[in-house]
Amino acid sequence: MTRDEVQHVVDRLMAVVEQDQALGDPRVPGVVLTWSRICEDVPDGTLKTLIPGIVRLLFRKRETAMRLEACGLRPGLALQHEAIAPYIVAFRRMRGIRRNGGAVDASRLLVETRQELRDLNSRFHQALDEALRLQEENRRLRIEVKRCQTEMAEHRRAATLARGELEEVATKALNKLALALQNLKESMERRLSDPQSSLIERASLAVQSYYMVLEDLGHGPEAMKLARRILGTHLAAVELC
Repeated sequence: MTRDEVQHVVDRLMAVVEQDQALGDPRVPGVVLTWSRICEDVPDGTLKTLIPGIVRLLFRKRETAMRLEACGLRPGLALQHEAIAPYIVAFRRMRGIRRNGGAVDASRLLVETRQELRDLNSRFHQALDEALRLQEENRRLRIEVKRCQTEMAEHRRAATLARGELEEVATKALNKLALALQNLKESMERRLSDPQSSLIERASLAVQSYYMVLEDLGHGPEAMKLARRILGTHLAAVELC
């Protein structure tokens, strides 16, 4: 077919779409009649590729896609688009048989064509139902994936908040450890003048408690570094090991 002939088909299709006529289910007599009028100049052998190609092209345009869906066509459902052509061919054959009504050959052909239509209906029904089921399953999976992504984002936010809170706890613990280490150092210095003082034991217990907390938070090396800076390497090793 020439480009102009194809454009005529597109124009007739869009005229039908503008009227919101049903186009989705070729098993319905009115639908296949509409399609046969849209494709009245198209040879049987060309229908199989022409219709899916035109429909696929029109679905690329957002406004047109919405109108096509309103008429019953589904984007991405190639089976639906490809099934239209065989129904048009069968419809044309039936129409030809009726025009030649009364002839023996016409009667035989009518029986054969009706059987072909029944078989086609059955295959189309099964295949379309399966395609729709898969499409619905894909839709459900997309929703599930989106839900999982939302949950993951929430978990990440919660983890970030928790991490921030832990860092805040660690910072406070480091500050308290620094004070406890300073108290311990001062207690050690006082003990030189007051050997009976019990302050050193309490200060040492506080240092060890804060150190264990920081070690559990993963800040053990920083706590040890702080202790070495305040107490010196030897005393820090004695107190925290």
